[in-house]
Amino acid sequence: MMNCIQFVCYALGFSLLVSCGTAEQNELNTAKVPVPTSQDTVLAREMIRFNREVNAPEATGLRGVYNVPEMLSVVVLDSAPAALVAEKRAEAFAKIEDDIKYMGAEIDGSPGSIYYNNDPANFKFECLMLIREMPKLNPQKSKIVVLEASSMVIYNHKGAYRNLNESYSKIKAYTDSAGLYQSGPMREFYIVSPIQTPDSMAWLTRIMVPVAKK
Repeated sequence: MMNCIQFVCYALGFSLLVSCGTAEQNELNTAKVPVPTSQDTVLAREMIRFNREVNAPEATGLRGVYNVPEMLSVVVLDSAPAALVAEKRAEAFAKIEDDIKYMGAEIDGSPGSIYYNNDPANFKFECLMLIREMPKLNPQKSKIVVLEASSMVIYNHKGAYRNLNESYSKIKAYTDSAGLYQSGPMREFYIVSPIQTPDSMAWLTRIMVPVAKK
């Protein structure tokens, strides 16, 4: 279930028209052609830029600020002291995996987390998996949540998790210099993790921090 992250894009669809033999029929068919809006065009261009500058294999470190669209996700919210976080996270992802199988949902990215505080006595966090579309069944152990669209600073951290604080420090320095502040809880996605390889130097964690102008 651990695929590389693929952001939910709103693809622009175009239909090929075939003449039906009369002007009236052709006029009806033409009316059904979806016309891309300016918002669709901007989003499509942003996704192209994102794939080129963020998803490229060599794209590590600070990538910049991007307009990230909504993400449809299956989540479990929990909290625990630092010593129990790993155990609680494993339990949460097991529940999510069970529900994804139960609902017949299609995974659309890597596993992720959202962190709501930095309190070692009681970390509050959310484990999540992105899915492609709204399932027909309701989950039994988790919830379906649409993560809101936001402008986000994106940083691709390459290496061990113990060094994540160094990347967060660089993000903080960048936001301060750019006149930005964190406007919501940050997200992490585990693009390459211990699931794929034991080599910590190959691990890739995508940090996404919602921001706004001061």
